[in-house]
This record gives sequence, C-alpha cells and structure tokens, in this order.
Amino acid sequence: MPFFFPSFTQNVNLRSLSLLTVMPSRQGIPWVYRTLSGLLSRITSPCLEDLAVQFCLDLEFPLPWAEADLGEYIATPDTIAAFHALLRRPEFDRLPRGAVNIGFYDWSSPDKSVVQCASAEISQAMVPLFAPWLERGVAQLEILDIPRIDQSAYTAYAA
Repeated sequence: MPFFFPSFTQNVNLRSLSLLTVMPSRQGIPWVYRTLSGLLSRITSPCLEDLAVQFCLDLEFPLPWAEADLGEYIATPDTIAAFHALLRRPEFDRLPRGAVNIGFYDWSSPDKSVVQCASAEISQAMVPLFAPWLERGVAQLEILDIPRIDQSAYTAYAA
C-alpha cells in the first residue's frame, strides 16, 4: 500500500501536526508500523512542538495480529533499531515533554474481550518501538482499554 503523506521537507517551520486515520480492517500492526515510519520519515522541521496520531480501529473484524504477522515489522532487532533511529533524528531533539500523543481507539466493538486482546497486542508492539520517546517523556500512548502509557508508566513497564 503506497503512502500518501505529503512531503514535509519544504516545511522546516512545522510546529504542529495531527493525523486521524481509520485503520483498514485486517491490516494490523504491520500497517501501523509502516504508517508511522512513513509519516515520521517525512518530518524535517526542528520546530515541531505537537504531534498527534490517532488510529481508529474497527475491531468487528478478526484481528490478524498474530505474532507471526508482527515479526516482519516489529519483532526483529533491525526493525526496532530502524524505528528508534527515526525517533532519534535531530529534527526531534527539541520535542517538549508530552508533545507526542499516539492513540488507538475502537469505534464499534461491544465485545470487551476483543478490546482487551487488541489492547495487549498493540501495547506489546508499540511500547518497545516508542521506548526512546517514552524514556525522554515526550510521548504518551493511549491504547484502547489500558491506562495511558507515559514516562512514569513506561518506567514501571520496562522494569
């Protein structure tokens, strides 16, 4: 699937960016990984102060987020290192505390067990990816049915 994010290379004064996207059904974590990688790699402004990316999920469809599906995009040291390299680019050095919010929301599932399963799988994949920003206190993850993951929650999670 090609990405249709604009190139932000010309916008070196970008201060705020919000993206709300509906996650295509049956795409799972690999799609989220590619979407975030594609977006973050296009930001070149050192002035960014606020970044919000919200994923609306439709959990009525079966989740293809089995561990085998995650491996190509998440579970390898190389993909985690590549994502960490994106987060450690100089353009993001001046992000203030709490500047980044990555959220996952369900808009349709009345089944609490499906939401809990999706929450566990999303947090298992996203927390390691965002570790550099969670450690610095610049990011927070809002994942469906679990408490917000910020610097203090990450410290407890990583222990």
